[in-house]
Amino acid sequence: MIRQANCTWLLVLATVISGCASRGDYANVPVEEAGSQSGAVYESSGYPPRSEPDQRYPVPDYSEPDFPPPPSYDKPAQAPAAASTNSAVIALLSASQQQRQQGQYQQAAATLERAIRISPRNGKLYYELAQVRYLEGNYQQSKQLCRKAISLAAGDKPLLERSRLLLSELPD
Repeated sequence: MIRQANCTWLLVLATVISGCASRGDYANVPVEEAGSQSGAVYESSGYPPRSEPDQRYPVPDYSEPDFPPPPSYDKPAQAPAAASTNSAVIALLSASQQQRQQGQYQQAAATLERAIRISPRNGKLYYELAQVRYLEGNYQQSKQLCRKAISLAAGDKPLLERSRLLLSELPD
């Protein structure tokens, strides 16, 4: 029985190998010799076949008045300001501000870190956390957070000004 199974496996293996070794449809594809002019083999053999442009689909002429002009990309697009439209982020921001006013700086920082995990591109959250770290006396981290807020404050001039002001007040 084992001998018959081995013979069956050998037969299957031989069939697979012989199938891989067949020449298939690639036998008539011309090969360009090294040193020959590029494309010479193709031109003489007619491979690949040359096709004429399809006249059913003409290329549009953009100078005609029916077509709008292509878009202009002269100005780089500014990243939209990260708005606090997420209700969870708004609630966490409000809670952190109340905690900060009550002097609960650790809780306020933890709340803001949760909000940042939800909306990591929101510069206002980094600014708020920078204020909390400043009140805790962690000036180094407050500086880093101010810089992050500045980098994310695209289009939000008040946030940019507040972040720069806080950064300038931090000791070296």
